[in-house]
Amino acid sequence: PPWNGQWQWSTTCHGTILPGGTGADYQVPLTQPAGSYTYYLWAHNACGNSNCVSSTVNITATVTPSVSISPASSTTVCPGHTVSFTATPTNGGSPTYQWWLGGANVASGPTYTTPPLNSNTTVYCIMTSTANCTEPDNHATSATTNITVTSVTATASSNSPVCSGATLNLSSSGGNSYSWSGPPAFNSQLQSPGIPNAQPSQSGTYTVTVTGNGGCTATATTIVTINQTPTVSISASSTNIASGQSVTLTASGATNYSWSNGLGSGSPVNPSPTSTTTYTVTGTSNGCSATASVTINVTPQPGCSFSVTPLVINTDSNGTVQTVNVTQVTGSNCSWSASVSGNCPWLSIVNGSGSNSGSFTVNITPNTGVATRTCQVNIDTLVIQITQTGYSNMNSNCPQLSPVL
Repeated sequence: PPWNGQWQWSTTCHGTILPGGTGADYQVPLTQPAGSYTYYLWAHNACGNSNCVSSTVNITATVTPSVSISPASSTTVCPGHTVSFTATPTNGGSPTYQWWLGGANVASGPTYTTPPLNSNTTVYCIMTSTANCTEPDNHATSATTNITVTSVTATASSNSPVCSGATLNLSSSGGNSYSWSGPPAFNSQLQSPGIPNAQPSQSGTYTVTVTGNGGCTATATTIVTINQTPTVSISASSTNIASGQSVTLTASGATNYSWSNGLGSGSPVNPSPTSTTTYTVTGTSNGCSATASVTINVTPQPGCSFSVTPLVINTDSNGTVQTVNVTQVTGSNCSWSASVSGNCPWLSIVNGSGSNSGSFTVNITPNTGVATRTCQVNIDTLVIQITQTGYSNMNSNCPQLSPVL
């Protein structure tokens, strides 16, 4: 039969009726603090039948989920390095995670390690909570971590090539500290170290490691060449000769040679000094030079003397070939040698040496300049004075012409 009785809800059996507790259903108020509550229902009718039953209700507090990641805020790394992150949940239950790198969803799980980084980027995490009674929903987003990639640009240079015995200077830039290495066992912590008395065995590749901000490093290299400085020497056919004789000087130890005393370049050379003379040669190889010297002692030929004709040669600007006669006056088996004194490229001697009496020729090239020029030819202690007029002086040698109509 239909129920024709009364319902009474209370916190004890047959206790004080709760507000709104006179119906078959009772709405538990959720404004009360979280906890465990027992509610009793007493039912009775006019026939005197009644019964009391109970039910326990657990009220859970509302929670707000959140998540944080470390490292947080910002971090700095070197090029090619990675960064590892860990998520820490609050009110997450058994949460799930989504990691975002530079705006892209890249991973799940409570931890994440970036790939090697070469440019600035950002990282954040979204957590999905499984806890009960979350608000406003079950998602939480961490703060964003800014990752800055600090780069270092290293440079390396030197004053190579240098010659052995010189100082090799190395130089670098781009950082706060420096570490050099090179052949054969070179090491330095200086930014710009020097290697005095450098030798060819120290040629090769030098590497510098540059450390910048954040401990980031970069390397650079420079190739160094150290050329051997030549050891130059002179050998003489004789270091003691008589006046008028020639000597052969041969240089060795280098590739190219340049002589003092107007002897020019190359090797060997054959000077005929009339007095004791010191000759110096500069030898050069691979851009490196060294010098050597030799002294030739000249003694007059005993009992030998000569006469020379002419002792004065005057010529016009056209150039000419002059014959010079050498006559032995005293002595026997005497030798003589003719040499040009000074810088006179316009004058050359042919067959300029001999024994006893003889002759040689002097070639005088045309003078196209306007100035008169002079030069000397030495034979033993004798001097031949040569003068050649300039081109403008030719007019005085030309006959005057009378025009004829």
